[in-house]
Amino acid sequence: MRMRERLEAIENTNHTTWSEEASRTLVEEVIPDSAKTVMVYLAHGTELDLDQAITHLLDRGVTVAVPEVSETGSDMRPILLDTLSASALDVDRFGIRVPLKRHEVELQTLDVVIVPGVAFDRSGARLGRGGGFYDRFLKSLPDGTMRVGACFSVQLLEEIPTDPHDLAVGLIVTESGIHQGEN
Repeated sequence: MRMRERLEAIENTNHTTWSEEASRTLVEEVIPDSAKTVMVYLAHGTELDLDQAITHLLDRGVTVAVPEVSETGSDMRPILLDTLSASALDVDRFGIRVPLKRHEVELQTLDVVIVPGVAFDRSGARLGRGGGFYDRFLKSLPDGTMRVGACFSVQLLEEIPTDPHDLAVGLIVTESGIHQGEN
């Protein structure tokens, strides 16, 4: 079964419950209490939804950033997210929610970056959607920035093909727990 079919087969109830479980794991076990700025994606379609984690981080006083793809489509930058209120969000050309007010967050302030993916493997390798946005973005981060993948356990494979420019994550969080990457 192809990954798209696997994701579409997840029932709405499971999607919600599993997203909440992964969010709880992220907030309680993965993101250090010392983290001041965390970049998290806003889920699109069948992606693992981290809105609950975002709400907890905002309530804790953490600065939350989300990705925005530039108008040229060549790069991605972190922008400030201070609420998940629908009235404060817009939808970009990819159908992804973004804040109406665009305030860039400095890369060097990011303590943790949560990365989505079509699939991850047990070594931390990530298969994206093919645009290369996250690969380029992850390369631009300071060395000490924690890189965490987030997906449903059906997206965690034994091995995925990678190219030399692909960057792995150190941890992968799913509804079933934390998986340590080799990198």
